[in-house]
Amino acid sequence: MNDPLRPKLRIRELRERRGMSHEQLGLIALNHPDPLNATAHDRGLARTEIAGYESGERFASWPRVIALAQALGCNDVLELFEPMPIKAWVRKLDEIEHLVVPHWDCHAGEDHHQETEQSAAAH
Repeated sequence: MNDPLRPKLRIRELRERRGMSHEQLGLIALNHPDPLNATAHDRGLARTEIAGYESGERFASWPRVIALAQALGCNDVLELFEPMPIKAWVRKLDEIEHLVVPHWDCHAGEDHHQETEQSAAAH
């Protein structure tokens, strides 16, 4: 789970800054209809989900990220993300470049073009 390109969320930092427990944040972000009277089961699920996001064991879907940002009082959803280290991006691109960027021989087309012109001129 330690992929340097996986976006990391600042949930723990923002949750603690706002004095919220895993359970409180989870119930609000999960849009529980009555967080103050939630069942033990619902509170446990909320606590487990938030702890999983904070530890990196779980990855939040985009709708969940938006709900977490709103529950944490973020003005912009991007406040929830840690900055990505550029060195990690560069290393990863070096590793996968051959998979992503096809080999392109810019002169190959010219040879074919010249052959086509010569063939047309001969006829």
